[in-house]
Amino acid sequence: AVLAQEPVATGGTLTISGPVTTGQMQAAAGSGFTVGDITAAQSVDLFTNDLADFEGTVSAPTITVTSGDINVAQGASLGVYGVTDLLTLNALSDQPIIIGSGSQAAEGQYVLDEAGNIEANDLVVNAIGIDGGTTPDIDIYNLNINGSQTPGGGMSSVTFNTDSNIV
Repeated sequence: AVLAQEPVATGGTLTISGPVTTGQMQAAAGSGFTVGDITAAQSVDLFTNDLADFEGTVSAPTITVTSGDINVAQGASLGVYGVTDLLTLNALSDQPIIIGSGSQAAEGQYVLDEAGNIEANDLVVNAIGIDGGTTPDIDIYNLNINGSQTPGGGMSSVTFNTDSNIV
């Protein structure tokens, strides 16, 4: 189910090549999704238990991505400075969430270390256990955050949330 309807996960993968322009977009995929360019006047809300793959620019004031892993490809952008106020990444995992480079990830582990851009005024990363399981740790390694003094804008706040440990 795509665009402004309440999402019901597809049985397989979902590919939206784009470009898509809408007021609000919601989509859910059972086993991963790939999206190209999306412009939404209000919000984008995407869900998958597997890989959320961004191959274009996703622009909206509010963006929420719930996934088992994430890829923002080189040249792609999840959020746009000056447009995206809040970007929330809900990381689904039964292993520690890895933020940044410098650690070897296990197969299927959520890693936020992207070749493309992540741009928003406020970024929130929530660690969520799979199927209500134990909330994973968040392990932060080498990470470059462009702050609000960055030319063209930057992030004003970055928040990491877990009921477990942040190391």
